[in-house]
Amino acid sequence: MNTYPQFLRIHPYQQMLIGKQLMLHCWDTAGQEDYDLLRPLSYPMTDVFLLCFSIVNETSRLNVSRKWVPELQHYSPNSKIILVGTKSDLRNDEKFIEKLTQDGLTITDMSLGEVTAKEINAVKYVECSAKDKESVNAVFTEGLRSALIHAESRDPNVLAEGDEDGTDQKGSGVKEKKKKKSCTIL
Repeated sequence: MNTYPQFLRIHPYQQMLIGKQLMLHCWDTAGQEDYDLLRPLSYPMTDVFLLCFSIVNETSRLNVSRKWVPELQHYSPNSKIILVGTKSDLRNDEKFIEKLTQDGLTITDMSLGEVTAKEINAVKYVECSAKDKESVNAVFTEGLRSALIHAESRDPNVLAEGDEDGTDQKGSGVKEKKKKKSCTIL
């Protein structure tokens, strides 16, 4: 039996924001070079990219502006970017910091992350750790807020109220289907 690496994982996420229960689907795409031709197929109509790098890997941070931002701007020039520094829990791990120092490496500090975000015109810079659910939720909250702002700039009625069955009364007694509204975070 042949097995193939997974190129894309979709993570559903629900959150109450601005008084509404909102659902987003976060598309987690593979960053390996093998997928350079496939990955852009998932970019159209993306409102916000959560562009992640490891704060304990300088090459990862440098690839933000060398590889990822040019790719995103080429395939989805109107989308917003939130720059996300991952593994923030390691900033307080003395043993890990000592090992990095011995190897001549350092951890990206918050100010360098913020500078990088400004250089790439990101909406915001945030950090999180997979070990801390609250910081991960904060990243998705920022992504959702930015996606809503971006989606509303394209369609001011993106969060318009309708009847519970998704229809709108037009005065003639005839109900018309209301266009489904969505925003996308990749």
